[in-house]
Amino acid sequence: MKSIALMTAAAIALAAAAPAMADSRKGMGERATFEEMDTNNDGSLSKAEMTAQIDARFAKMDTNGDGALTAEELVAQAPEDKKERFAKRAEKMIKRHDENGDGKLSKDEMPRRNIDRMFSKVDADENGAISKAEFDAMKDKRKGKRKGKDKKDK
Repeated sequence: MKSIALMTAAAIALAAAAPAMADSRKGMGERATFEEMDTNNDGSLSKAEMTAQIDARFAKMDTNGDGALTAEELVAQAPEDKKERFAKRAEKMIKRHDENGDGKLSKDEMPRRNIDRMFSKVDADENGAISKAEFDAMKDKRKGKRKGKDKKDK
């Protein structure tokens, strides 16, 4: 159950961090490019820039503007052929992290620890910022994992 919540939270975080690629847009809607996320144009991404993008993504997913994500709002981001599976994951994630019992996840209830972990994995030179090369390496690594998973699903 913990891994499902982490995977869903990571999917949301990575959806915000992944570049706009035609083959990966199927899953979580439009994704920001490295250049869009690099708001200060210094050629690298800080945790603050990534967090701002994730916050913007959260706001976009929150279609009713109530400051929380329902299972329906989470599932709406999934491709049609994966909505059923994603619905089960969304329900489990809400059940696990919904601290106030309202059936939704506020920004504060969303698991954020993954940002630090993801950032540390991607920041290969450990300089506190993600370069374009490190970002592209993450994208390539995710793309390779996705291809392997697709083979298992068939």
